[in-house]
Amino acid sequence: MRSILASLSLVGCATSIEKPQRMEPTFLEVSGSLSEASDGEATLAFSNAPRTVSVSGTALDKNAEPYPYDGLVEVRVRPGVIESVAGGTAHVDAWGKTHWYVSAVEGEISTSVSFSSAYGDTRVWLSAAADPDGSDAASSHATGV
Repeated sequence: MRSILASLSLVGCATSIEKPQRMEPTFLEVSGSLSEASDGEATLAFSNAPRTVSVSGTALDKNAEPYPYDGLVEVRVRPGVIESVAGGTAHVDAWGKTHWYVSAVEGEISTSVSFSSAYGDTRVWLSAAADPDGSDAASSHATGV
């Protein structure tokens, strides 16, 4: 009887637990410049007139090394409303909200974003995203501001 119990317990311990794979990229390193002169001011006054910022980014892996990500990147502005994204595609979700996407090629992202209704410390966000038209698409949601 003891030998049967011992063999059952050994068989039960033989299973291995796999760690989930980390989705890459892990980070997006972002830089940008405003097309209008700001007179040395760090914060812009409120304006409904469109402003344009040039944004570029690089996808990085978990070791902060360049990662050759080929996929969609969602562009967001907070606070503010995006008017257009150079080379971008607009997608309206089920709730009527417009999302803007650009493609990363070999981990590089470069676009110009025109936005309005912005004030104060306005941020442009880039986030790795799944295809909004894909049903089972996954994404790492790596983000850079």
